[in-house]
Amino acid sequence: MKSRYLIRFDDICPTMNWSVWESVESILLKYHIKPILAVVPDNQDPKLVVDAPRPDFWEKVRQWQSYGWTIALHGHQH
Repeated sequence: MKSRYLIRFDDICPTMNWSVWESVESILLKYHIKPILAVVPDNQDPKLVVDAPRPDFWEKVRQWQSYGWTIALHGHQH
């Protein structure tokens, strides 16, 4: 029997730490891992403000979805 795992990333938002995420994303793509990405559409949590808001955030979310990744809601405003 083959093992299967669910991998979920929470707090995906326009102001997250994009330099760290780019490293994670490259590993996911390299190993064909299809995670669940839990998005905060309208982040109001100051702890999640690491970078300036990414202007193409929703375009990026649609790109992840095109990879077969699952997009989830992690609280509208957190």
